[in-house]
Order: sequence, then structure tokens, then C-alpha cells
Amino acid sequence: NIARTTKTGFELEMTARPIPRLDVTLGIGTADGVIKSFAGQPAAVNNKTPQANGYTINSSIQYQIPLNDSLTLRPFAGIERRGPIYWSADNSFKTGPKTIMDLRLFLEGEEWSLGAYARNITNTRYPTVVAPNGADFTFLGGPMVSLRSMNTPRTYGIEASYRF
Repeated sequence: NIARTTKTGFELEMTARPIPRLDVTLGIGTADGVIKSFAGQPAAVNNKTPQANGYTINSSIQYQIPLNDSLTLRPFAGIERRGPIYWSADNSFKTGPKTIMDLRLFLEGEEWSLGAYARNITNTRYPTVVAPNGADFTFLGGPMVSLRSMNTPRTYGIEASYRF
């Protein structure tokens, strides 16, 4: 395990209602982690800490459209930008930044809602877990293989809820 790291950064989240029924959000965060001590890999000292995005930026917009006294239509759009990630202490394996977009459209009554959603609408593919050199086939004369688990691809569906 990495013995010591330092991490600096900040996070800012804002929510605004510039006009009635319109909600806008914005979030920004940075994280700069540096390895300060690692007996297992001394050459990794002063490298970026693995498995942390360097930054995230997200924003959403939602508008409530009254259709009558008891029905509201609620469209929503959200976007998130995630910075690059180093997956190993030696910083030899890195994935670049990625952008994820979501859409929703819901019809709401006083006690229920029904709507459609689409997540990751651009079908952006990226690893969520990476194990560099996770499988060793050198004993068979083969290579070291990196293993990765990918994110959920584009999904869409219908959602319903009832409040008791």
C-alpha cells in the first residue's frame, strides 16, 4: 500500500432558480493527489495518486411546466465532465477525460409520476475499475494483462412512482 500521500483541491456547488420553475445547478471540483512515500515502488514518489479524477464539472437544468392544477411536465438535462485518471502508482496507465449526458422527461401528479429517461446518451465508454498487470501469464510464456471493468453503456427506460 502507498504509505503517504498529499491531496489538495476544492469543491463548489451552486443551485439557482433564475426564474420561477427553472432550476439550474453547477458543480466544480478538483483533486490533486501526490504520492509522498511508497516503499513498494520508490520510483512512484511525486507521481499522481491513482484512481482519482483530476477534476469534475457538472451542470443540470430542469424546468417545471404546469399543464393544469394537478399535472406538471418536468424536462431535465444533465452533463458531467470527469477528468483523466491514473490507474497505477507508476502513472504508466491513464484514461483520458470523459463526458456523460443524461435526459429525463416526467409527467407528475400530486401522488404519482411517470416518465422516460436516457442515461449516458452519447454512449461514452470508459473503465470504472482498472487493474494494470492484473493477470500474469508470464509463467506460460505469455504477457502481463491489464484487466478493466467498463461503465454502463447508454440505457433508457420508463419509470413510475407512487407516493403513499
